[in-house]
Amino acid sequence: ITHSLNWLVRMASDIETNIVSVERVNEYSQLESEAPWEKPDVKPPPHWPTQGGIQFIDLSTRYRGGLDLVLKNITIDVQPGEKVGDYF
Repeated sequence: ITHSLNWLVRMASDIETNIVSVERVNEYSQLESEAPWEKPDVKPPPHWPTQGGIQFIDLSTRYRGGLDLVLKNITIDVQPGEKVGDYF
């Protein structure tokens, strides 16, 4: 009898796990699709730059008002195509 009860509990647990998997697949299948990376019918104006850079001059910032600055007087110039990582 103990063996049968253990088997029954194990099977019930497996069924519940499988049902959760099916529910997740169903949930993901009903999500709206994300927008495409590019929209062929929407183009930037002709004067829009083909490459861009980022430049910060004396940037200081904090996580929220009233807290100490976490970045102080940072100056950085990132050229188009340049890869940057931070290690703050």
